[in-house]
Parts: sequence; C-alpha cells; structure tokens
Amino acid sequence: MAVIWFTPTEITPGTANAWTDADVSGSVPTGSTGVILHFENTGTTTTAVGFRKNGSGDNRTQNLYSSSHFWCAIGVDTNRILELYLGNITSVNVWLVGYFGSDASFFTNAVDKSLSSSGTWLDIDISADTGIDTAIGAIFEVTGAVSANWGIRKNGSSDSRIKDVDSHGAAIIGVDSSEICEGYVSTTTAGYFLVGYVTEGSTFYTNAVDMSLSESTIWEESFTGETFPPSGWTTGGDANWTRDATTYDTSPAAANSGVITHNQNTWLDKDITLSQEAVLKFKWKVSSESGYDCLCYCQDMDATCTRTNNTAKRSGEGNWAAYTSSALTIGDHSLRWLYAKDSSVSSGTDEGWIDTLSLVAGVEVWIDLATLASGATGGYFEIVSGSYQDKFGLRKNGSSENIYWGAAGENHAFGLVEADANGKIEGKIANENMDFYLVGYAGEAAPPEGGQMTLSTKYWGT
Repeated sequence: MAVIWFTPTEITPGTANAWTDADVSGSVPTGSTGVILHFENTGTTTTAVGFRKNGSGDNRTQNLYSSSHFWCAIGVDTNRILELYLGNITSVNVWLVGYFGSDASFFTNAVDKSLSSSGTWLDIDISADTGIDTAIGAIFEVTGAVSANWGIRKNGSSDSRIKDVDSHGAAIIGVDSSEICEGYVSTTTAGYFLVGYVTEGSTFYTNAVDMSLSESTIWEESFTGETFPPSGWTTGGDANWTRDATTYDTSPAAANSGVITHNQNTWLDKDITLSQEAVLKFKWKVSSESGYDCLCYCQDMDATCTRTNNTAKRSGEGNWAAYTSSALTIGDHSLRWLYAKDSSVSSGTDEGWIDTLSLVAGVEVWIDLATLASGATGGYFEIVSGSYQDKFGLRKNGSSENIYWGAAGENHAFGLVEADANGKIEGKIANENMDFYLVGYAGEAAPPEGGQMTLSTKYWGT
C-alpha cells in the first residue's frame, strides 16, 4: 500500500512541555505503520518540538524557528498512537496529512546515523538496520546547532545542496541498491536519526528534479517618459499628480502628488486586466503630518478610497520604502494612489511620491509547481533558500490551505505533499531565492520530465 493522503487534520496536543500521546486511529486505519506530519510555528519566537513513535525513549526536542514550517514522517504503534512534544501549544500547529502502510517500516527508537566527520559527503549505510527488508528510501529526523549546515542525497548523486539545520528538521531520501545514501554536515553537532525506511510504493531519483519557480517581471513603470500621466493612467481630485525629476527612487523621475490644502485629495489611477495571478511591487515616499495627512494605496476600491479607508498608507517623514500588494487575481483591477489631508495642520513638504512599479508573476501567489506523471499521488521535495527564512508554501492543487512560512532550519526543509488526481502540486514563494527539488514521489508512476519548471508568461493588460 502506497502513501495515503487526506485533507490536513489538526492534531496539536493540549499540553505544552511534555510528551503527549496523539491518537490518530480515527483518521488512519489498522495496519498503518507511520504518519506524515506538517509542523508550523506561527509565533515570533522559537519553540521546542518533538515527534516519536509511541513507547519510544527518544527525547529530541530541538527548536522550531519562529514563522517557519516543515514536514516529517514518524511511526505509530499498533493502536495508531504517536507522541508529540511542543514547547508552545498556542503558536505551534501540527497537521496530520497522510499515512504509510506496509510500504514503510518505522523504528520505536530511531537509529543514530550521525556522521563521524564534517566537511565532506559520507555514506550512510542503513542495510544493517533494515533486516530482511530491502529499503528504497530512508526517513530521517535531523538535529543541529546554530549555523550547522547539512545535506543529504541518494548514493551516487551529484546533488550538493548544503544549508542550515539550526535545530530541527526531517528528510526523506532515496538509497541505492546497497541501501546507502550520503550525508554532509559542517559540524558533527548535527545529527541524523533514522526513524524509518520505505520498501515500495515510492520512487526516488538519484539526482533530484529541479522544480524551482521563476519570478517574471512583465511590466515596469518608472516614469521615464516626458508625457505625464503615462498612457493608460489617469489623475484627478482637487489637483493632478505630476512628474518629479528631482525626487525619485529610479532615475530620472517619480510620480508626485498634486498640491492641495486641508480637506482635499489628489489621486493617480491605473486600471488593469490580468490573464493570470500576479502581484504589484512599487516604492513610495511621503513627507506629511504623521497620522493625519496620508499617502494611500487602494486596490480595487477607487470609489471608497480615502485617507481612513484604504489598502495601505504612509504618513510622517519617510524615505523610499518597498511595498508588495496582495495577490491580484485573473480579471479586471483598479489601482489608486491617493494623497489626502485632514482639516488642519501641515507638516513637512506635504506630498507623496511613487516610483519603480512592476507587475510580477511567480511570487506571493499560489501557482502550479509540478505535474507528476499519472499514478503519482504526492511529491517528496527538498526546499532550500539562499537567504534567511524566505517564505514558501506547498499544497495540493486546488486546496484552500495557506500555510506560508520560512523553512524550519532557517533555509532548509523537506516537504511531503499530496498531488491532485492529475498529479498537480502548487507552490508559493516570496522571491527567487527559494528553490524546490523533487527527490521522489509516492505512488506508481513514471517520472516527470527533468529540468526547471518555468512559469508561463503573464501580462499587463490595458
């Protein structure tokens, strides 16, 4: 029996700072050997987390970073009970997303497979741990200290993704015909613990398939032309916006609010039509009475856009700052920038500016990440980031789930994610620093074609 997936079910324990039984018999059937869990820390501080098979003497409760998440697999006993440890049950959520049957085996106490030296790739041989079974994949819990880098790959692979573990993580990876995978640590304080192994019902690649998403800028405006407003833009209110060639973020100019007095406003508009989802990025700057005279951005609310009713606003003395909109869905949208004053007091130069606008596809929106071949039910992903805790999400195509945080080990995690009936999985990234690599998949299917998956072109309509 291959991995069975279902709609995520929360199993967060009700007690903090203690190992607590999690009985999942209501969700997984008799004969299940282990479960797939998704941990998320929605809080602003790190907190201890742990997971183990019921009856285990293991006691690894390393930290899960703030605003981060990861997936793991762990065994259940014959009564379908596992044990969880959370240092904080308010900010940390645990989701049950699937289970293994006879296709995987899990140890009561994990086998310590930590590496004896650092700075090089070393074999991790699990053949002595699987007994009469022959494993095709290994399931690990990974622990570490601050700034401990780690990597894992199938034996014979040329992959070399080495990133932070910084406390707690997990991995699922293929082994070769001799039941060997390879590990890397920057310090021997990082540990690999074999919690189980897969014998059938999954496929693992020697070299992972790059499924990374691409950011695509498909429209830009920095008010370089002498004509203002540019084509497709309108301005109005009690005064028109103008082009300012002395104050700007990107040379040679920015859009500058019109000159107004108390109880007046001045606006600049752009209407768009989108064929696919995207986000709007821009820079803005203001010099005004703090809290009362405001530069506002209004998304799809032209008729009701005011200094007190808006999507976002700035006031006071502020330098150029970046803003990224929420997702703009397929269809028509109105974008308005408004500078508005209250009934009294003027401060600063009493104006606002916008500049360096771009419509960007591929970031901050859920899009198709991978299409697995027919018969595949879910994907096993390695997720790595080029910078600290860049946000990412993975989910079944069509799901309304919106777990979107940084990687648990600052910039390294694994994801075990269900696909829809057509083999589709969705991803979401904050920027191109985040990469996804498909190390394997659940179900009986032929592998997808290799190479990077690039987003289809999205455009700015008129």
